[in-house]
Amino acid sequence: MSDLSDPRNTGSRPQDGTPVPSGPAVVPLTFEQQRYHAKINRAGWVHKNVRISFEISGGLDTSRLVEALDAFVRRHDALHMRLVSGPGGPRGQQAHPPGTDERSVTVQSVRAASAEQFARYASAVLSRDVVTEWADGSRPFALRLLSHGDDRHALLATFQNMVFDGRAHHLFAREVWRDYEALGRGETPPATAPSLAAAAIRQHAGATPERTVRARRDWSRRLAFEAANGWTRPAAAAGTEDGVVRIEFPAETVAPLRRLCERERCSLPQWVVASFARAAARAAGRDRLAVRTTVDTRSTRERDLVGMLAGSAPLALTGLDQRLPDVVDHVRGGLLDALRHQIMTPEDIADCTPEPVAGGPLRGGQQVIVHLRTFEGDYAATRETGPARITTDAYPLVRIGTTQDSALLLNCNAYRDRLFLGLRFDGATVGGPLARSILDAMATDVMNTVARAGAPASPRPDTSPDAEFRPAVPQVR
Repeated sequence: MSDLSDPRNTGSRPQDGTPVPSGPAVVPLTFEQQRYHAKINRAGWVHKNVRISFEISGGLDTSRLVEALDAFVRRHDALHMRLVSGPGGPRGQQAHPPGTDERSVTVQSVRAASAEQFARYASAVLSRDVVTEWADGSRPFALRLLSHGDDRHALLATFQNMVFDGRAHHLFAREVWRDYEALGRGETPPATAPSLAAAAIRQHAGATPERTVRARRDWSRRLAFEAANGWTRPAAAAGTEDGVVRIEFPAETVAPLRRLCERERCSLPQWVVASFARAAARAAGRDRLAVRTTVDTRSTRERDLVGMLAGSAPLALTGLDQRLPDVVDHVRGGLLDALRHQIMTPEDIADCTPEPVAGGPLRGGQQVIVHLRTFEGDYAATRETGPARITTDAYPLVRIGTTQDSALLLNCNAYRDRLFLGLRFDGATVGGPLARSILDAMATDVMNTVARAGAPASPRPDTSPDAEFRPAVPQVR
């Protein structure tokens, strides 16, 4: 989780003594890259990319935005990488910086009968890029700026997940618009950034035999707990179709919640994991639950590093019938323990995984997962840059569905001014009513916590059902 490091770092180069390779050196994959590559090559998984989209209305200097995008690509070596083949899979990665005349962005003027037709076209283009695999010799990204007249634009970005994780998603969103504004003031964007290659070398240098033994012991404990404490269908679960329920908390609720978290020395994502685990366990009538979430191994000085240094880790959570502050403390400790033991290869994890789950996820519909994305500082879900109004995640995918291969999957997007929660559920083992009750319990936790912080009460948000059924189209997990 990116929130486990110090967010105050603004350094642009590695400062831990790790040399940055020069020239076409082959460097190892990070442990997170290794595990992700093994996962997507496992039976039942398909390729997918990280997608980012912005709807831009009003005046936009397109040439200036293209310059900001190009600067982002040139300073982050993760976006220069190509995989180097070896027996049984990639043996490493190699940076190939872009040439001086190489274009990073495709710019296109789109004829459309209406704004709605333009939006549908943008969604279709983004959807195609999401399922495009990383071909040999190609760049691990696609950047597109579509324009419909002078006052309506779509910025579409997709990145290969092998070199781009959730923290990188935040960095792209923050840095591109920062540089766009800086260029408007006549300033030059930064030319350098922390190096993925240097981080990979540092990771492997730190994986001493003693640390690896401790990591394997800790993973064995957590994986055994996960095998014994996966989700099972509660008696109260009414079977329904698979689906998703959503809830949004506004700034007047999120601001005091953040202040209370700071006062109690936890992060907002840690609080979300704790509230969700507690609500899910109570809905299932139990006091312990295995939850998987993302742990980010970036060092303090690598906060601005684009790459893949975040990976999934199981948490063994007990005492979930206690007071929420106690559960938050337990979750925070579990996350810190997981962070200390992330130096695991896919082979290490397979060796530590008890039967019958070796080589794959728990038996169908038993995992409980939390995906966290945090957008720090003054980055907002909707913002203005001069005359341009920018809205994030504006273009939904089309003709691409998702299968529900976990019991519960909570997606959390935390902005300065908003908190978005979307709970995707398995209809057979959870069902819509129970999923809705879990989000309702989290809403109660938010209201009670805000009240404890001494903030004025704000209207309680309602969970919104949004039925999503398994479509007969290519599946993205």
